[in-house]
Amino acid sequence: MKQQQYQDEFRNNDPFKEYVDSLPDPQIEVSEQFEQDVRNYEVRKEEDKKKTRFRVVTFVIAAVAALAVNFLLKSIPAPEPDVQQNTYPIWHENHPERIVECEPGDGVLNSDLNVPEILIDGNYYHLPFRVSELLDNGWEIDPFYADQQADYYTNYISLTKGDEKLRTVAVISADGDPVSMDQAVVTGLDVYGWDEGEVRLPGGISAGITTEDELIQAMRDSGLSWSYKEFGQEGTASLKYYKYFAPAENEAFTYYTVEFCVNRDGKVISLDILMVDYNHPLGIEDAVNT
Repeated sequence: MKQQQYQDEFRNNDPFKEYVDSLPDPQIEVSEQFEQDVRNYEVRKEEDKKKTRFRVVTFVIAAVAALAVNFLLKSIPAPEPDVQQNTYPIWHENHPERIVECEPGDGVLNSDLNVPEILIDGNYYHLPFRVSELLDNGWEIDPFYADQQADYYTNYISLTKGDEKLRTVAVISADGDPVSMDQAVVTGLDVYGWDEGEVRLPGGISAGITTEDELIQAMRDSGLSWSYKEFGQEGTASLKYYKYFAPAENEAFTYYTVEFCVNRDGKVISLDILMVDYNHPLGIEDAVNT
């Protein structure tokens, strides 16, 4: 019995608990600085809330104002267009009557660059000539231009023949009235030294084949004067341009002009051929400034 009594007393007797219970209650002291910091935090928190509310209100007001201004602007009728500012240049107004007669030429390419004639894939053409002549020799109008019309002013179309392509062919209507492209008249073309039909001018001048020296000699032999400009540093120009004007042999035109582009290697890489009249935007201005 005594042994059991001692065991029960040991279980109920926790020395550490008795020690802790015997300690006095702790006294926690809070400094005045800590209390001030807490109060400051609460004040700043309230100020941040006020600023947030102010930003939200300002944004809403600005958005409403922007919508109101946009609505007012849309409700104001658009001004009538200024007819004078939307008309074409003077060369588009009251143009003189012009009837283009296509002359066949002598059928043989000569050496005089004053004569507006060319060979395309060995076939002879004398400018101006009808688009139908190209069609008869196997060329086809690019489908993009098939439904368009030619009129008094210069338009540009492309033609293809197998893998060959004439990228930029200038056409007009012979009498100024709108006509389909297959009834149009060719007044010029741009020729490049790649994937084009073989185009030769008098004297055998050809893009991608003729050298700069050969071009200059051919122009001299034809008694021509020409303009010259280059791009790049002097003496090492990357591109050079030669251009000449000759009197047109056709009464419907004023000038026949050809521009050649020569690369750094001294090769003619493109030809720009065009029959020009006074009503063309580049006509008389270029002729006077040359």
